[in-house]
Amino acid sequence: MIPHPSEQRRPSFIEASDFLETAFERRFQGSLRHAWQYRSWHIIAAVPGSGKSWGIGDMVLHSGACKEATGLTRLPILAVRAPSNSARDSALATTLAAAFGIVPRMTGAALHVWLVQEMARDGVECLILDDAHELTLPHLALLKELTDKLYCFRGKKICYNKREEAAENRRSQPCESRIRK
Repeated sequence: MIPHPSEQRRPSFIEASDFLETAFERRFQGSLRHAWQYRSWHIIAAVPGSGKSWGIGDMVLHSGACKEATGLTRLPILAVRAPSNSARDSALATTLAAAFGIVPRMTGAALHVWLVQEMARDGVECLILDDAHELTLPHLALLKELTDKLYCFRGKKICYNKREEAAENRRSQPCESRIRK
């Protein structure tokens, strides 16, 4: 006797752990690389489930991020998920600070300055926000402020001690050559 379909045990759904680079992913990552290379702003929209988050993760994985033996971190692409339940700019600032592994207890203005210094010290060249449709006007104002200030810091050396200064001197490409003129 054949059992009823509801009585048959079907294997559970297994999520694939491999990344498949589809034609959409190639175009999507091409747009991200273009924004990274030319220091431009883009808002890329696609249907849910198309692989935007996987593509962002793949870009971060292959961005050249590393932690040197001296303790200095190089983080060319900083990718975070936009805060979804708070319209205040402090929510985005806290999310960005958490990406560095610490959320310092300081005022909003001091946190903005700390973020710029941390992004400059870690060599952040591209900022990617997943779920950007969740951003509000105060979030966009904060992003503009951070990118404007970071652009100003690019030409200056931000070194806090001799060890970091030596590590900064060993970087393969000086900041001046990365600035779009």
